[in-house]
Amino acid sequence: MKTLLLIVMGFLSVEAIGQQSVFLKIDSLVSDEHYDEARTLINRSAKASPDNKTAALFANKTAEILITQGKLDEAEGVLKEISSQGDRFLEAVIQTNLGFLYLNKARNDLALENLQQALNKFRSPETRIPESAAAWPT
Repeated sequence: MKTLLLIVMGFLSVEAIGQQSVFLKIDSLVSDEHYDEARTLINRSAKASPDNKTAALFANKTAEILITQGKLDEAEGVLKEISSQGDRFLEAVIQTNLGFLYLNKARNDLALENLQQALNKFRSPETRIPESAAAWPT
């Protein structure tokens, strides 16, 4: 039984590391302005994602790329379609991106409101930051 538990934990760790490397690759492509390649990787990874929360994080990455490209209305549509599934960490990530979006739309009032709400959620003791996300570069 102990061996089985160790094997399962090993697979979960490998999966988390794999997800981290995908997010790092996406960030690298974006920093090199290879937006289409990054979106292709996001779409492929989201389809292969084992859970809806990871798929939601991939959707947030898509919105970040769209904001960077100046496609603000499209990014807003993507962000509004993402379901946080009651997860406070996902809610905070979505609101952070909405704040970034509204800054780019020169809606400082909405940007401040969303960023403040995101900060409060990140600081809340009820917010559980996934282990895989805690190791991502900032």
